Amino acid sequence: EGKSLTKCRLITDNEDNFNKGYLYFILNSNKKEFLEQIETEFRAQIEKIQQFTKIDHIDSHVHTHAIPNIFKLVCKLAEEYKIPYVRTQHEDMYFVPDVKKHLNFSFPINIIKVLLLNFFTSKNKQVLKKYGLKTNDKILGVSYTGMMDSQTIEYGLKNIESAEITEALIHPCCYSKKTTNSHSVEFSITINKQLEDTIKRMGFEITNYKKLI
Repeated sequence: EGKSLTKCRLITDNEDNFNKGYLYFILNSNKKEFLEQIETEFRAQIEKIQQFTKIDHIDSHVHTHAIPNIFKLVCKLAEEYKIPYVRTQHEDMYFVPDVKKHLNFSFPINIIKVLLLNFFTSKNKQVLKKYGLKTNDKILGVSYTGMMDSQTIEYGLKNIESAEITEALIHPCCYSKKTTNSHSVEFSITINKQLEDTIKRMGFEITNYKKLI
């Protein structure tokens, strides 16, 4: 989403706005010119961020980098730019005891996303080993995309061993005219002291990639 930093016509419109969907990225991920434009854009984004801070991990909007051929490219760049972690997307199936979270059109679509991303992750972790890069063990949030709250975090963690690095996928943005209601709810997760206490009592430590490094 948004504007590109480079001229990458295969994934933008004439005004340099990204305008392609996930399926398009999958179907074109074997094409040389497509991957060359992705690499040029990714390099520009990495170098732009490096002007302001040291990068500790790479992820992407809607998991674009999880597509295996794009993931190989990302790992090559991570090694080159000395970025130690690249996010992977394995999520164990779990269920929250809230009927509203399941009786909607989003949930079955989210389950398909989980299955696809778990398949990608099984291939991508082999690439990480090749490049000597690190990653998280699990994620939470794909199966309940758009429905994340403190309850989904708590029930998701109940299925995970406390020794595993788990990344919770939330959109912690404060209120604005562009903020969706779900994003406002997800922001509240970050300031929920009761949830923080529950997470610690379950044996987890709240951390981030800088601390892990």
